Amino acid sequence: MIEVMPDLYVGQVVELPKLLQNVSLWNFVNLSSVWHRQYHNWDHGSDSTSKCYVFHEDSGFVSLNWVDGPARYFDYQGEGVQRVEKVLRFIKTSLNIGKKVFICCDQGQSRSPSVALLYMAVTGRLRKDTYQNAQVEFLFHYPPYKPGEGMKEFLEKNWYNFIGDQMYL
Repeated sequence: MIEVMPDLYVGQVVELPKLLQNVSLWNFVNLSSVWHRQYHNWDHGSDSTSKCYVFHEDSGFVSLNWVDGPARYFDYQGEGVQRVEKVLRFIKTSLNIGKKVFICCDQGQSRSPSVALLYMAVTGRLRKDTYQNAQVEFLFHYPPYKPGEGMKEFLEKNWYNFIGDQMYL
């Protein structure tokens, strides 16, 4: 787990259970499909009929059923940008009320650091002009960042949707 800015941490889903023992200090963003399925007790795959199939939010927890694959997986049903905007609002609200935020995915290399990078760019802590320039700066905060091709394509394609209109923050 690495703190990329004050009270915002990025890491692997295996670190989540220990932090869940102290929910009074932490809020969580999960981007692991495996943990998302376990949380919903979907033992043999996901229930695509559930309203929580892709996105689930509680007061201290947001989870996306994301697989680090092609960009279309991040934009399932054409709602990828809106889901990420909800995550960004959740992070902002959590930090504003004094919670630490832990963003995790399976390996802590692609999905979770990409969301942290986006949050930092949208809030002016990284360059906003292009995803590539923000990525270069972000590597100083989070050296293990290795976005998968689908995650990279999703951010490149939607960068100005996130950066251009920040009314959601």
